[in-house]
Amino acid sequence: MPREVFVVQIGQCGNQIGGQFWETLLEEHAAAVAREAEAAKKWSRQNASYVPRFSASMSTFFRNVNARHHACYDLGDGQPLRTLKARAILIDMEEGVLNELRRGSFGSLFDERHLISDVSGAGNNWAHGFCVYGPEHRDRIAESLRRSLEAAESPQGFLILHSLGGGTGSGLGSFVVQMLEEELPDLPRFCCSVVPSPLQADDVVTAPYNNLLSLLHLRRHASCVLPVSNDALVKMYEAGRPPLFRSSFLFFFSLFFALFVFAFSAFLAGISTNDDDWRERRHDFQSGRAETREKEMCIR
Repeated sequence: MPREVFVVQIGQCGNQIGGQFWETLLEEHAAAVAREAEAAKKWSRQNASYVPRFSASMSTFFRNVNARHHACYDLGDGQPLRTLKARAILIDMEEGVLNELRRGSFGSLFDERHLISDVSGAGNNWAHGFCVYGPEHRDRIAESLRRSLEAAESPQGFLILHSLGGGTGSGLGSFVVQMLEEELPDLPRFCCSVVPSPLQADDVVTAPYNNLLSLLHLRRHASCVLPVSNDALVKMYEAGRPPLFRSSFLFFFSLFFALFVFAFSAFLAGISTNDDDWRERRHDFQSGRAETREKEMCIR
């Protein structure tokens, strides 16, 4: 059975890290397909060409869709690879980074319906991201979540990529994490948060306040927080040449995924998820009756 994980990229930093994240995933799957093709060529008794197929491991972060149709309906496991779509929601209150991802070599990987942006930005202000942009874009984010859940069979959780120093990543990121807990409390929320450097002066004066307010909300609403020091990332970049930075970046994500798998396994070890109950809760969320259902249960 597929086990889907949804990636939510928030702010400039979150979307920049997310771009490298998806590139690394595609490289890993491409290497796996190449190994399968080589093995099939070696052991096949016929000269038939190898057709790569969509596997359960790919379905964790990707969808295999038929892009020839307007609805882009999903193709199941074992079907030939057509067009991969990332299980991702990209949120930024400035269009610069999202436009770069659109124009990049992996622009077709992202669904336009899951790209949420504004014009002016949060101005490095946590309150503006949380109190203004959060309620303003709540319906669009909820609609994107509903579309993502409709294309999943067994959702396992959310992976949030964001920074705690800026206004969008900290303020709107805190709002999204709180919203996920309110709407989908059964799905764990893992936050990979880039923390501002406490030793060096930041160019953003409000970064310490944004960091403090974000950590307060993450402690309350996140299932697990994996902090990453911004100072450490800068040292990786300044330490050597681009190949060295790339290897350090891959090492960072390898370590991150090891922590992610460990924390995720430990979290699921204490929870028994009933598929029938999940389908019922997902239907309630999609139809907007979750709050009514909880009130009826309280009355009973």
